[in-house]
Amino acid sequence: MNPLAQRIKQLRKSRGLNQAEFAELLGVTQPTVSRWELGKSEPEFDQIVALADLAGETPQQFAFGQQVNEELTLQLVFVVGAVQAGHWVEAVEWNRDEWYSVSLPPHPQYPEIKRFGLEVRGPSMNRVFPEGSVVECIRFEDLGEEPQPNDYVVVERHRADGCIEATVKKLVVMDDEPWLVPESDHPAFQRPIKLRNGHEDDVETVVIAGLVIGSYRPFLRRR
Repeated sequence: MNPLAQRIKQLRKSRGLNQAEFAELLGVTQPTVSRWELGKSEPEFDQIVALADLAGETPQQFAFGQQVNEELTLQLVFVVGAVQAGHWVEAVEWNRDEWYSVSLPPHPQYPEIKRFGLEVRGPSMNRVFPEGSVVECIRFEDLGEEPQPNDYVVVERHRADGCIEATVKKLVVMDDEPWLVPESDHPAFQRPIKLRNGHEDDVETVVIAGLVIGSYRPFLRRR
């Protein structure tokens, strides 16, 4: 069992709760708690905040353990635009005065690379990133690597008239060809896009612009 999974299980047991009761307290499902405790998935940042609050710890302490570096602090990540399938805009980024920030811990794998956030609008990736989430991203040019299969990526489709559609997709290789796959329960957003030579007539280029390295969703208290 990984350390975070163990801390979650210990916290639940210290409260005398079963998984269903613990899930209701946190506003998630029982299978979600089960996956956390088995180490098959990890809580999103807002859920870490809620868990840490229950444990009487800081988010950093709960996420990384009591031996966390005292200099480890939350960092401001600016949300600079939105991703939405079927919505064409002149620019992906908003005007600077429309940006806002969220506080996130340093990313354990990419602590030194500049991050930015994008709002998720619409249901095109709602199985992974529900509408209202903020996806935490880095640019591949800053990472110095190429996209890999099973990465969640920010995709920009550019039309001849200069408009851009920005979305998040999963990069999947099928029959030795890269495809951009939505993970949505909405029937209008389930068609994969062939990355090479699969453009629509009015789409000139498809660009993988960024790697999604996390997501943030406001934790709404049940009333």
